[in-house]
Formats: sequence, structure tokens, C-alpha cells
Amino acid sequence: MHRVTARDGDGSVVVRWSVARTLFGEFELDGAHYILDDGNYFQVAEDYLAELNGFVAALAEPTTALPMTTAATLEDTYNKALVLGDRNRLLLDKKTIQLAARTTPIEICDVMTVHGELIHVKRKLGSADLSHLFSQGYVSAETIHAGPELRTAIRTKINEQAQLQRRDATKFCNLVGEPFSSVSLTVVYAILADWQGKPHGDRMPFFSKVNLRHHTQQISRMGFKVAFAAVDAT
Repeated sequence: MHRVTARDGDGSVVVRWSVARTLFGEFELDGAHYILDDGNYFQVAEDYLAELNGFVAALAEPTTALPMTTAATLEDTYNKALVLGDRNRLLLDKKTIQLAARTTPIEICDVMTVHGELIHVKRKLGSADLSHLFSQGYVSAETIHAGPELRTAIRTKINEQAQLQRRDATKFCNLVGEPFSSVSLTVVYAILADWQGKPHGDRMPFFSKVNLRHHTQQISRMGFKVAFAAVDAT
């Protein structure tokens, strides 16, 4: 059996596993859908897969137009282009907030609009990348929803960036003002990828679709809306 070995700087073996455990993927055989994960095969029930794909396909599109781009475009480049010349959009990519109640910094979103859209952008269709994207959207919504003290810190960051970017801070800050209502905010998941002209449910990994539905339901329970954008990047 062929194996993969990880060694430390001294050449000592840290861990070893079979090549089969490194393989991940999806395929169809005799009309049935199978998942290969960590060396194990799973068959997905047809009705469950159809229902899952239907959920993903039914997600609303964002109000803000998200233009197609190229495969070479980096996330931060795309985010900067989104706000260029548009005073109704605010760049918050990498503008994190360190909260006493959190061990890691929080990013509100990549781009915020005066229409209440919190746009989170990710390139490619890897499961790990998408897992981070969906979690980021949920953590942001949960932080905003958590209470007045956290929203005060968020408004401070928004106000700071709005002044630096010469935007009307009031328009953005009022979206997370008091009394707070989450119904005016929409978490937008924007994925830049080669969608090959196919429905996004057909191109996304199975477990990513499960993850997307889980986080969408959690976000919706807090009163936020959720939108999805499959942005062509070829």
C-alpha cells in the first residue's frame, strides 16, 4: 500500500497515512451519486440531493451587481474594484475588529452597501475555502446580532473607514444602529469561480452545499436575509 509521510525539520516521522485517505471527490455510477471522503465512500440519497440542490438554487441574488472577472483576479483586487467610484459601497476587507468577548478578530464583511448588504467574497470552489466563507458570514451576523456593546464597536470601525474612504458614515452606521433590526441586513455570499455555465448546485462540492444550507438557516433565524452570487471568473 502506498502511503504519505509527514516529517519534521529533523526528518522524524510526524504522521503517516494511506494515499487513499488523501482522495476526495464526487462521482455518479449507474445513476447513483457517491461521495469519496477521507478514503470512505458514501452514497447520497437521490431525494436528499435533489432537495439540497433545490435549496441552493432558490437562494436570492444580491441587489448589488457583482460583475464577472478573470481567473487571475485576487479577492482583495476584486473587492477594491467593487467600491471604486461608488459612494454607496464601503470597503471593509481586512478591516477587522478585536472584541474583548472574542479570541480572534472579526471581519464585518468585505464590502458593505447602503442597501444593507454585507458582501463576503471568496475565490475558487475548494471545500476548505467555502467552509471559511460560510462561517465568516455567520460569525459576522452573530456578532452584529449579539448586543449593543458589540454594535458600538462595529459602528466605530465603520465610521473610521467611511471617513478614510470619504463616504457618508451615517448611511452605513445607521444599518447597525439602535434600536437594532436585522431585517434590513443581507448576508451575501459571493464566490468567484469558473462555473462553466452550470447551475451553482452542480459545481459546488456536496459538503459545501450542506454547509451553506446550515449557515443560511442559522443566519435566517437571527432575522437576516441571505443572498448568493455565483460570479464567473474565467
